Amino acid sequence: ELTHEAAKEKMEALSRSHGEKRKELERKRMRAHLDREVKAGRLSSEETDRRFEEMKERSDLKDRVTWKIHREMEEEMETVMREAQEGELTEEEAREEIEQMRMHFQHEIRMAHMEIELDAEESRLDEAVADGRLSEDEMEERMVKMQERMERAQDEFHQRLEEDGHDRDEHHEEHGSSEDEHHDSEEKNGNDEDDE
Repeated sequence: ELTHEAAKEKMEALSRSHGEKRKELERKRMRAHLDREVKAGRLSSEETDRRFEEMKERSDLKDRVTWKIHREMEEEMETVMREAQEGELTEEEAREEIEQMRMHFQHEIRMAHMEIELDAEESRLDEAVADGRLSEDEMEERMVKMQERMERAQDEFHQRLEEDGHDRDEHHEEHGSSEDEHHDSEEKNGNDEDDE
């Protein structure tokens, strides 16, 4: 029988193994794409090698960020589950807290990854401007579009949170309302019987 810690270590090992396989496939796809660009004459071999190394660095950075955030999430989830076991939270409250926690951490990972891509894109655009392949106005336009994409992601997340909270409130209100209606109906039926 596995202890909690042993089970956790086993899951982490499986997760790492899956992550390595995913990363390997991602790199093979990227390498194949860059090789096609070289054959088409759009990139030199030197530029391809440089871009491939940059992609690997970004991928590794994303993995480190994701792993760090996952560890934080696990620690907070363990705290919530402990509070539920000790009776400080009901099972429903614990489930809702964990669900909200997952949403927040997933959003945090997504935004961190977008920030990494934004920084990389800014470096590429700086080089393009320095080489004369792009004007400063064009660079500014592209950076604005990326910033707008990040802002949209933020807005969508906050809207989702508001809708999720609103839906729960509506559910409670409807549940309370239906109970009141049921109670009123019982009282009415009781009064009708008394009148008879």
